[in-house]
Amino acid sequence: MADHLTPYRLGLIALIGCILGVLALFEQQTLKARQRLMTPIVIIDRLHFVRNLPVDEDAHERNSRLETFESTLHHLQDAGYLVLDASAILAAPQDLYAQVPTKDVTP
Repeated sequence: MADHLTPYRLGLIALIGCILGVLALFEQQTLKARQRLMTPIVIIDRLHFVRNLPVDEDAHERNSRLETFESTLHHLQDAGYLVLDASAILAAPQDLYAQVPTKDVTP
């Protein structure tokens, strides 16, 4: 085993490792630059949210939930997302749809 690991071969292995590391770093930076050019998309099903509001809520609680929903949309917009309504989407991958909680999430 010691015959195969000469200083020359170890140096060559280290050099190849460095070259591969630099290439991987360059590729990662290229991918990040491409990601910055793409706008993230999220699809919100507003109708589903409104239909699943509890029926026994008073107007104040309902308005509070709707304001929270609209606030979430604005936060997504501020974070750089393109927010689409599901009623205008004909087809999309399931992972683009945002999961809107239907349970009570207010403290």
